[in-house]
Amino acid sequence: MRGIFTTSIFLLIVFSISAQSIISIKDGNWSDPDTWNLNRIPISSDFVKINHTIALQDAGTIVDRMEISNYGGNDAKLNVDIVGSFEITEHLDIFGGNANGDSFIFLNAESSVQVGSIYIRRNLNNETSNSAGIGVFDESSLTCIGGFVFEYDGTSSNEDKEEIAILNNGEFVVKGDVNVNINSGKEFSFSLYDSSSFVGEGDFNFHFNQGDGVLFNIQEYASFTVFNEANFVNNSFRELDLNLVVRGVIDFNGNLNLDSNVPNSKVNLNLRSSSCHVFVDGNIGMNANAGRGVFINMTDSSYLNLKGTV
Repeated sequence: MRGIFTTSIFLLIVFSISAQSIISIKDGNWSDPDTWNLNRIPISSDFVKINHTIALQDAGTIVDRMEISNYGGNDAKLNVDIVGSFEITEHLDIFGGNANGDSFIFLNAESSVQVGSIYIRRNLNNETSNSAGIGVFDESSLTCIGGFVFEYDGTSSNEDKEEIAILNNGEFVVKGDVNVNINSGKEFSFSLYDSSSFVGEGDFNFHFNQGDGVLFNIQEYASFTVFNEANFVNNSFRELDLNLVVRGVIDFNGNLNLDSNVPNSKVNLNLRSSSCHVFVDGNIGMNANAGRGVFINMTDSSYLNLKGTV
């Protein structure tokens, strides 16, 4: 019994020593030990904290957890430039907290990245000009096994960065639920270009607590698909505007629900371009809470295919 107990303590000590936080101390390459505070390359059990611009070029890299945050005032970006795989076993956290820098992960060069779950928080320190988000480019793929959460705060109205951008045959798949909370600021931008795709296999939830709404900019034969329920909920004093600027395809396999919890509000579903093809396999539910009405606005030869009812 004493031998088993001693072995358990030994294993616990070994695990505690090996599972360390490793922090970037300058811009540089992932594979350069001088980039990191521990003067070594991150290993599979590490919690990696990126506060600078780091280039990852080593296929097959695995880490336990990652945080990308610009607390020091610099851009905090991970550029994944590999033809191969990269895995974050547990969480990827992206924090934008300083006015002088942005926090992003960019996938390039046919890289394939798998993440346990993703949490993004824009504006931890009430700044108004930084940004945070994800870019998937050049036939790369990002797969999130669990849930995806984006807390969006305080962006100034003239800031033109895209929070989620998928380009040139890129693919972003979320197998869990998507939850985006728009707490203040400019229009949240979700953009797909050049035959890229987004697939949400769980529920897709947007809550508007303040702010200017959401813009889905789907271009050049790109596709946006949600397998389950898609829910857009207004909890602020503004109108609920779901703006679809599409030259590709948006496919809601379940119901599409637009609800306002604010009295005397207005609910708009806007199809805003030619070649805008939107498919809803379920029903469209729109509730303005005894407000100024619900509207489906279609311009420039846009197209809505509804199998259910409104």
